[in-house]
Amino acid sequence: MDNGFHSRRVRPEAKEALVILKQYGLVMGIISNVLSSLQVPRDLERYGLADFFNPVITSADFGRIKPHSSIFSHAVESAGLEAAECVYVGNSPVNDIQGAKDAGFKAAVLINYEHTPLRDKKTLVKPDYYIENLLELPAIIGMLLEESSFINPVCRVKN
Repeated sequence: MDNGFHSRRVRPEAKEALVILKQYGLVMGIISNVLSSLQVPRDLERYGLADFFNPVITSADFGRIKPHSSIFSHAVESAGLEAAECVYVGNSPVNDIQGAKDAGFKAAVLINYEHTPLRDKKTLVKPDYYIENLLELPAIIGMLLEESSFINPVCRVKN
């Protein structure tokens, strides 16, 4: 749960990566553990990224926090998808990777995060893919799209 003060900043490559991913025709959403239901939408607006994400699910609104599988399932339902169509991208092995796997997501991608909590560093949970930079994500998504007709961070190819 994000309940402390953090100086937030968007990854420098985020917008470029999102533009590429959007060209794949993906539905992209966010699941965030926060105390304020306004924080994530406000930050997305401030970063100029709000148009890339729908649904935006916060623990403050949903009432459960990651890694509980119900918040992942709610995001999938809100996007009109099946978990097996989805890929989750997150920075916490416990909250994000374990949660997505427990919810039945097709794949879970862990992105390096400079503030990884100690409990995450000790976990045995392994992602399907590990990336250092969001610009690595389009190649992974492209490969998965070639393998099958699934996908969704919440992502899916529009028909």
